[in-house]
Amino acid sequence: MNTRVLISDDEQGICHILRHELEQVGFLVSVSNNGKQTKQFLDEQNFDVLLLDIQMPGCDGFQVLDHLKTVRKKPVIIMMTAYGSIESAVKAMQLGASDYITKPFDVSQLLVKINRLLPSHQFLHKRGGDDQTPAFWGSSPQVNEIRNTIEKIKNLKSNVLITGESGTGKGVVAKAIHFASNRAKEPFVHVDCGSIQPTLIESILFGHEKGAFTGAVTQQKGKFELAGEGTLFLDEIGTLSLNLQSRLLVVLQERQFSRVGGVAQLPVKARIIAATNEHLEDQVREGKFREDLYYRLNIIRIHIPPLRERLSDVDELALGFLHTHAELNGKNIKGFDDETVSVLHQYEWPGNVRELENAVECAVAMAEGPYIKLHDIPTYVTNRCFANQQRLSPNTPELSLSEQEMMSIINALEKYGGHREKTAAALGISRRTLQYKLKKYGLIHTNRERE
Repeated sequence: MNTRVLISDDEQGICHILRHELEQVGFLVSVSNNGKQTKQFLDEQNFDVLLLDIQMPGCDGFQVLDHLKTVRKKPVIIMMTAYGSIESAVKAMQLGASDYITKPFDVSQLLVKINRLLPSHQFLHKRGGDDQTPAFWGSSPQVNEIRNTIEKIKNLKSNVLITGESGTGKGVVAKAIHFASNRAKEPFVHVDCGSIQPTLIESILFGHEKGAFTGAVTQQKGKFELAGEGTLFLDEIGTLSLNLQSRLLVVLQERQFSRVGGVAQLPVKARIIAATNEHLEDQVREGKFREDLYYRLNIIRIHIPPLRERLSDVDELALGFLHTHAELNGKNIKGFDDETVSVLHQYEWPGNVRELENAVECAVAMAEGPYIKLHDIPTYVTNRCFANQQRLSPNTPELSLSEQEMMSIINALEKYGGHREKTAAALGISRRTLQYKLKKYGLIHTNRERE
């Protein structure tokens, strides 16, 4: 849904294939065949994802990573390498890359990484002209309580554990604590523990000495060291192995660590904030998470409730996302009509704030007038609400899931005049999947295809 991707690779064949596959699933794709052009793209445009080759002539991927320090809006960065070097991957991630993938790879593997990494930027909204301080939309008692807690604990050194379902905005809360604190001018270092390969994560966190393992040709600093006196945010902490949990526990207790392969003890100066969408108490009972580490992390607990438990925030959230994406897309949209507002309140938003923003972003893209109308909202939202209304009505027969899906496809095809590319994008599926479902439901001749 208008996710902008920049592919930077000197191999034009790979760029052509990647561009075609990513555009098939609805991404807006630009291509650069050298590092110098990539830096120019990043200076002139905003991208959500950068697919960056490590080895390029003239200006390689590491030089592009260094240039990104000067770019205002930093994309999610996935490094592409044909060499599979642990050393190169670790170095790239320590310079700011989010993940890496080894050539040759299936595009499905890449899509999994993109979908997993994309959205912390999607929950941020800047106020007062300060492009560093994230703010919340919403005035529910739950959100106000979180704001009050942040104000109380912002300058403390105590560890913080943030819990909540996927998509509720745990990263936003972590950044809010950091940028409201007296550490705001120090680094905020985000580590997504769930997206890093187990063989890399120890080196990513603590760094390594030259010769610590095969391929370690230079000394590298880890995230604990790079965080300095700022904040280290350990996202998805529940995915760590028990062995790494043991080492992390010692580090948090002693407030010092050593690099992999090293003996020198380095001080931990950063504040530690951890987050999880897992129920760590259950993991402790099942022996999957160390009880002593749980208590060490759970000094201050902030729980973010799911959006369905604070639907009063939907109006403010939706308007905030509308203004953001309308501005990004150069559209003059004032708000939502009454019918659309009613549907936004009826839907339970299982994907939470992230799903709401995706729906609003889609609606902004489709809207043609000054107000978002019901037909601009993704069809899966409106059809789910319609199905819920049917279940509540004793006089209306309930539709099966297959019937609901078929109705969604028919409505979308009619809305876009049979244009399958737009229909697939609105339904949140690939064009190939749409083709399969058209055959499955006997709709292949229902609408004349428009390209």
